[in-house]
Amino acid sequence: MTVYITKLLNLQQGELGRALLMFLYAFLLMSAYLILKPVRNSLFLDRFGADQLVYMYMIIAVTATPIASFYGWSASRTSLPRLVGATTLFIVVNLAIFWYLIGQQFSWLVYVFYVWVSLFGVFTTSQLWLLANYVFDAREAKRIFPMIAAGAILGGMMGSLLTNLFAVMVGTENLLWLCVGFMLVCFGILMAVWRMRPIDGVGKDKKKKQSRALGGMLPVILKSRHLTLLTLMVSLTVIVSTFVDFQFNKVVKDAFEDKDKLTAFFGAFFFALSVVSLLLQLLLSSRILRRFGIGMAILFLPVGLLLGSAAIFIAPVLASAILVKISDGSFRYSINKTGLELLYLPVPAAVKSRVKALIDVAGDRVARGVGGGLLYIVNDLLSWPVQWISFLSAAIIAGWIAVAVMIKREYSRTFRDALARRAIDTDQVHVKMHEAASIEALTGILRTGDRRQILFALELTAQENSPKLAGPYSQLLTHNDNEIKKRALSALVKVGNEELCPQIKPLLADDDPEIRVHTIRYLCTHTSGDRKALFESFLHQDDPLLRASACRSALEYGLGDFTEDLLTRALYEEIMTNDGEDGRAARQQLAIAMRFATSGDPLTSLLPRLVSDPDPGTRRSALIAAAALDRREFLPAIIGYLGDPQLNRLGQDALMAFGPAILDSLRDYLNDVDVPLVVRLRLPSLISRIGSERSVEILQEQLESKFVLLRYGALRGLNRIRHHREGPLIPENDVRELMKVEARGYYEIYTYVEGIASGRSNSRAEKLLLQTLDNRQRLHLEQAFRLAGLIYPIDDMYNAYNGVTSSVKTMRARAIEFLDTVWENEEKRHLFPILERNVRLDEAGRQLFELPAISREATLRSLLQGDDAWLAACAAFVVAEEKLLEYRNDIEPLVDSDNDALRETARTALDTFARG
Repeated sequence: MTVYITKLLNLQQGELGRALLMFLYAFLLMSAYLILKPVRNSLFLDRFGADQLVYMYMIIAVTATPIASFYGWSASRTSLPRLVGATTLFIVVNLAIFWYLIGQQFSWLVYVFYVWVSLFGVFTTSQLWLLANYVFDAREAKRIFPMIAAGAILGGMMGSLLTNLFAVMVGTENLLWLCVGFMLVCFGILMAVWRMRPIDGVGKDKKKKQSRALGGMLPVILKSRHLTLLTLMVSLTVIVSTFVDFQFNKVVKDAFEDKDKLTAFFGAFFFALSVVSLLLQLLLSSRILRRFGIGMAILFLPVGLLLGSAAIFIAPVLASAILVKISDGSFRYSINKTGLELLYLPVPAAVKSRVKALIDVAGDRVARGVGGGLLYIVNDLLSWPVQWISFLSAAIIAGWIAVAVMIKREYSRTFRDALARRAIDTDQVHVKMHEAASIEALTGILRTGDRRQILFALELTAQENSPKLAGPYSQLLTHNDNEIKKRALSALVKVGNEELCPQIKPLLADDDPEIRVHTIRYLCTHTSGDRKALFESFLHQDDPLLRASACRSALEYGLGDFTEDLLTRALYEEIMTNDGEDGRAARQQLAIAMRFATSGDPLTSLLPRLVSDPDPGTRRSALIAAAALDRREFLPAIIGYLGDPQLNRLGQDALMAFGPAILDSLRDYLNDVDVPLVVRLRLPSLISRIGSERSVEILQEQLESKFVLLRYGALRGLNRIRHHREGPLIPENDVRELMKVEARGYYEIYTYVEGIASGRSNSRAEKLLLQTLDNRQRLHLEQAFRLAGLIYPIDDMYNAYNGVTSSVKTMRARAIEFLDTVWENEEKRHLFPILERNVRLDEAGRQLFELPAISREATLRSLLQGDDAWLAACAAFVVAEEKLLEYRNDIEPLVDSDNDALRETARTALDTFARG
């Protein structure tokens, strides 16, 4: 029975108890309110008439603010169940006191009771939905909030019906005792439902001592665009509702004179209103939220009120007044209420209760006071007929609709931010200079700053040619940090002079080859004597590293025409013959220098020797030089390095040096089945690092590869490019089709898992197969999100994926709710059953892709014949271990597979069959 009810109400496991209790809580609470509201209205109208309502609205605004502030102060010092429980018991006591005092015929008491009932409606309704926000997470809320709203509407129907039946029979005042009974039951429900709430994420209610009162939450609201728009929308709603309420009561008072008959009319009216609200809630709310989302839900009320205001303008009679009031009440407490409460979901739990109190209580009553003030102007001062107030309503409704449209967009952004706050933070900070700093200020940093400050100042002054910098730069040549010395020396070449040569010459003996290169560059640039003789002296030194540094300095920086005759093949070969550490360092400098050599330079003829040098650093520099010289004959050797873990980085750096010109060659290697798979799997990352339009085209081709890991690598590569680009990389329709393929793959794997489970053997091989299938499912889901990152903001999809795969239930719910606001219906249709698990996946697979349930035998045969080599190998392992001879014909073709694991497993299976 429980299972049937759960399915009927669209609930999931563990939700039924909480949902029914919250339904009953809302039912009883609204029953009490819809008894109190007619009693309040009839008492007031009977004693004072409709015109006095204008002052009543303003009195409510003045009294509500301090009461709401006290409530907020209390909320910050106690837990939610204690706050709601204390409020409930306080209401019970108040009702008993009011029953006694109303019988004493105190006129002032009617004013107090009107204010009290208004605050009752706001506080208790706010507490109801705040409690629901804590008891249900974001995805549960979208399913269950309409049910709670239906409970509130049914409760309103019950309260209205009881009022209509018993007002004349027992008297208006005696109806208060029904409310006392309802509120006592609500207290018991509160205690029960709180114990059943989820304990992870925002479901936890930790008691925190906070000194900030309700008024202190105003800056929090003003700093949040989402909360500001929410407050504005609630305020506009209340102002228009105040106009409608005034028009309705003014027309109704003219139609009824007797107090108890007036109470009975209000009971009948509110019953009819609740019936309409219930029908809307049952027939439209859930469908609208599921199909159109929150944006449409919050537009029904303003549009309905606009039409109702037009009706009362045309004919200000009881029928028109009833129509506009039904437009207000039915939409406000059904579709609009559900949508409005969902807008609070992304608000942090730490401030939600106080923010909600400020908006729902203080904001509501202040807005009602504003509405009362406007009514005072148009009714008392300007003496407008009641129908003219519709003009004012229409103007405010237009602004209300605009705010509703804006808050829909802000709702998605707020959910996005909430997800991002739970993503892994990076420590990268990017500093931007908005205006150039003066040289005088920077020279001070160069003289006295720490390492970080000096390097930053050197970077800022790198393009400056002011002689004023020569002094500070030269002082850094004795710094104990080599990086600072190198940068200072390099910068000094542009601003130095011959007078500094004696100070710089000792750096020729520095251990750092880079410093030697810049020293030779400086001396040959600023010496006024015979520069050729000076340069030749460096080439004749006994130190091979100094000689190689001189060669590099000449080739990299173009010291002058005098170097051409001196840089000979014999010189290079002589330098390369040196052994030891200095010889190794010298060869590496020559390999670096080769990047800057022209194709006719004798050094380039030595490239094959440097490429095969035993030193990894020299090989790396030589390979990069080969790329710079576009020597593609070395490409096979470089590609081969990708398969060696120790040389992979070297090969990637070398290939990157070729630039975009190498992309078509890389594509050929990527598609060549004779190239080892480990090499091919490295290529998508490399192609993405080049990042051109051709890179995108090549990676896109791989999205339809039969090799799962190649598809995954291509997607990762495209995601890398997407991080640095605005707008979709691939046509959106193509991406959505690929997402559909990944969804199908997920459901297909699920049918395989179910097929294996239908005849489980619990063998070691079967456990491996099931684990592999689970991994493949996860991969399909990740790839669907990576694809989504190609058309939606990639950081959003990354954070959403982390959310839906989180072990924290509320994190998953928030992530799915965010996706519900940004994904298209087609994407949600295919992927939400996977994310929410609100239907059986085998049923979803049949409905979406016509995937039938299959047996264990059919599953193994399908895997053996499929394109996924690793899954086929795992299935072959099951066949071998369990000696399933009936699969011999499926196994035999696999011994010729290109995949090593599959080929060997197939041979093992056949050997097992042969041994019998």
